[in-house]
Amino acid sequence: MIRRLLASTLLLAGCALAQDLTSQIQAAENAWIAAIKAKDSAALGRVLADDLIYVHSGGVVDSKAQYIAKVTSGKQVYKGVDQFKVKIRAEGSVAVAQYWARMRGINATGDFDDKLVVAHIWVKSGGAWRLVYHQTTKVPEIPK
Repeated sequence: MIRRLLASTLLLAGCALAQDLTSQIQAAENAWIAAIKAKDSAALGRVLADDLIYVHSGGVVDSKAQYIAKVTSGKQVYKGVDQFKVKIRAEGSVAVAQYWARMRGINATGDFDDKLVVAHIWVKSGGAWRLVYHQTTKVPEIPK
């Protein structure tokens, strides 16, 4: 009886920890989205890792400094970012977020309204989650 109770308690604690990590990553995702929409250099500086690899859907790869400059200069303007079917897997200090997204705005080629698959890798460093890897792939439709 005690073993079953202990096993149930450990299972519940593990589920609570996984849910807490998922909530933390979704909060980090929300902070990234808010920062890019607001063109907030300081917020981007906090949420992006110093060794960020940022791969755009067109194949352009930016560093942290390049991406922040692009967003804050107005060369990459985000008017809307909607997430769908978010899946987050986290263990310890590493997490992966994968989701479908619709991103709207303006970049070097003009207006964009992209349907994408997004892959993010987050690492917890200094007590905060930081985005270390971003990659998007254009898709014809977002699955329902």
